[in-house]
Amino acid sequence: MKIFPWNKDFETMPIGSRDKMKRLEEQVIQIKAAKAVAARYNQLLLAVKTKYPDKSRHDTALMYIKQVEAFSEDDGDRELQPTTSTHIGE
Repeated sequence: MKIFPWNKDFETMPIGSRDKMKRLEEQVIQIKAAKAVAARYNQLLLAVKTKYPDKSRHDTALMYIKQVEAFSEDDGDRELQPTTSTHIGE
């Protein structure tokens, strides 16, 4: 993936500069990937409208996921019942 506009002159650069450019380009790719993961994680956290008292959105989301996963492993005859929780705005 070519990120920087000066890559057209890459082959004429001194080898040390080329190595630095390659490392910089790899770092930019890693940063972009990390930002994409952070954006998806934030989307998941912001989907938590109601959280458990004294728990973070992360912990609440994890509990919700575990509840649904446990429910799906059961026979499926009973309904998923929410436990006591607190709305985020409260």
